[in-house]
Amino acid sequence: MTAALPILTKADSVVLLAPSEKELPISAEEAKIYLETHGVTCSTQLFARSSAPVGKILIDNAKQVGADSLLMGAYGQSRQRELIMGGVTQYVVDHADLPILLMH
Repeated sequence: MTAALPILTKADSVVLLAPSEKELPISAEEAKIYLETHGVTCSTQLFARSSAPVGKILIDNAKQVGADSLLMGAYGQSRQRELIMGGVTQYVVDHADLPILLMH
């Protein structure tokens, strides 16, 4: 989020997409507070996990909130794990029909 601040501060609106389960290092509410202390007004959109790939859930939710782009953290896993399990980043790169900005 810190690296994306120059972009986020210029955005007309920012929506944080996060799973409703508490499995992230920081909660969506903590991320919202962090961004707001840096001048970014934002809202949160929580989503429930399902059997669909997480990348699909992110893209679908971005469309649902009317996003014109998607900024997300990107990292790779071992080649063997991604080959078997797939990867969120790769899914989004392969399937997104809106501009994406990946931060590593």
